[in-house]
Amino acid sequence: MLGERIAACVVTRTGAALDLDSLKALVREKGLAAWHQPELLVPLNELPRNAGGKIDKNSLSRTRHRGFQDGGRACRDSMTRESSGRGPLAGV
Repeated sequence: MLGERIAACVVTRTGAALDLDSLKALVREKGLAAWHQPELLVPLNELPRNAGGKIDKNSLSRTRHRGFQDGGRACRDSMTRESSGRGPLAGV
C-alpha cells in the first residue's frame, strides 16, 4: 500500500547471523519485488505471543513503527520486554 514501510522481524536459529543486506539478497533471489523488500531488520529472541498463544501482530506493528523512528534500537529493546517467555522459535 502507498506509504507503507516494511520491516522484517526475524528469529534466527541459535548461532545464525543475518544482516539486512543478506536478507535483501535472499528475497531478491526468491523473486520478491523491490517494493516488498524490508527496509529494517529487527532481530528477535522470540516472537511476541498473545494470551491465546498466537503471534501478537499488534505488538510487532508497534515495535516496527518505533524501529523506523530510531533505526531499530527500540525494536530490540521493546520486543525483549513484550515477549511472553514461551521460548525461542526457529526462524531463518
